[in-house]
Amino acid sequence: MLSVKIRDIQLFSDHLVVYERENGLLRVIIYCLPAVGEPLERLQDGRAVDFVDPIYSVDPSESQFSSSILRFSYSSMKTPTSVYDYDMNTGISILKKIELESCDWNSCSKRCLNLQLRSEPFAFKISIVMLSVKIRDIQLFSDHLVVYERENGLLRVIIYCLPAVGEPLERLQDGRAVDFVDPIYSVDPSESQFSSSILRFSYSSMKTPTSVYDYDMNTGISILKKIELESCDWNSCSKRCLNLQLRSEPFAFKISIVMLSVKIRDIQLFSDHLVVYERENGLLRVIIYCLPAVGEPLERLQDGRAVDFVDPIYSVDPSESQFSSSILRFSYSSMKTPTSVYDYDMNTGISILKKIELVSEVSIMSSISHCM
Repeated sequence: MLSVKIRDIQLFSDHLVVYERENGLLRVIIYCLPAVGEPLERLQDGRAVDFVDPIYSVDPSESQFSSSILRFSYSSMKTPTSVYDYDMNTGISILKKIELESCDWNSCSKRCLNLQLRSEPFAFKISIVMLSVKIRDIQLFSDHLVVYERENGLLRVIIYCLPAVGEPLERLQDGRAVDFVDPIYSVDPSESQFSSSILRFSYSSMKTPTSVYDYDMNTGISILKKIELESCDWNSCSKRCLNLQLRSEPFAFKISIVMLSVKIRDIQLFSDHLVVYERENGLLRVIIYCLPAVGEPLERLQDGRAVDFVDPIYSVDPSESQFSSSILRFSYSSMKTPTSVYDYDMNTGISILKKIELVSEVSIMSSISHCM
């Protein structure tokens, strides 16, 4: 190497990647290695990774040794820090993540967001002019741009459609606001897939507890995935009432449960069922309530069905279950039954033993020796 400074090297099964600086300019060079068993006396001429603008910074990210995909982070004077997957065989790069560093929105009376993005084989620019709007967060997807903003004190989530691969973009079309049941108290992005049309976010209002939704940016339909139920202090109430307002497009409904001499221990929400773990007169119970079909109103829950156990419950706790499933998974134990995991069908009432934790013989013998 003449007039070249080596900054970093990555070795793959079929490639060697050199991060270098030549005459002050950063470059990434890909060298092909011979097949397994073939000698290597001299590297062939390498191929430089092509970038839209002169590199300000480029750094290797974690990649698989046996893969032909090189992952790196890159930024320029026009491009914010971005993560790419680069195919060392084809020379095609795919944008995986972008960290948007906007200006100080509070110091601007007229706010303009300018981005230059690239995901082979296309490159485009984005310009958004914001008047009286404060940008809180931005998420970039392959086909959409999501802006979390505050306008006149109110929170909003706006979806902008991006053009198809290869088509130019000079200005964004009018965005579509995500529809919420009540004025937003808080809304925050959750982890979503770059190439997906599904936006995941958490949302709460003065009437709705913190809930996680999957929002289809193509159809505008949102699906409730998870709800964090924050009930009142049950011990301080002689008459306990649980009130919820839930929404999962295309329907919205309220739930009201009046509890007398019952202490709520936990609640699980499913697409078609509500499961309440409770203690009544000192005894543990699990009650299944059926929810109405999509589109049907719900003003009051019908009488629930108690899960039947062989022996009085010593402990029962919810396990991870699928929101859209009719199968409830829980762990249960009694004075006669060791801790066991069951799958309970909320439609048929049939339970299937999935796992049992057996007390080992060593533990039993140790207990007997101590007693003697």
